[in-house]
Amino acid sequence: MTGRLSQSQTTEDAYRRSYEQALKDINKPMSVVVKNWSPSRCPRCKRSFESFELCFDGYYRRAKSMERCPYCGQTLDWQEEDENNAI
Repeated sequence: MTGRLSQSQTTEDAYRRSYEQALKDINKPMSVVVKNWSPSRCPRCKRSFESFELCFDGYYRRAKSMERCPYCGQTLDWQEEDENNAI
C-alpha cells in the first residue's frame, strides 16, 4: 500500500466533511428576517412564513413557536425581533 487515497475515498471524505459542516451551519440559530407589514422570512432560504402567520389589519402575528424553518430546517432565533418590539 502506497499510503495514497483512491479518488473514491477522497470524494467520500469530502462529502462527509461537507455534510458535517452543513449540520453545524443549520443548527446554529440565525435571526429571522422581520419587516413591518410583511410576513417573516427565513434567513437562510428566504422563504416567507406567510402561511404560518395570521394577518389582522396589516399586522402579522409572528410564528415565534417555530424553532426551525419548515422549508430548509434552519434553526431560527426570534430574540432580536422581541427586543425591537420591547420599546
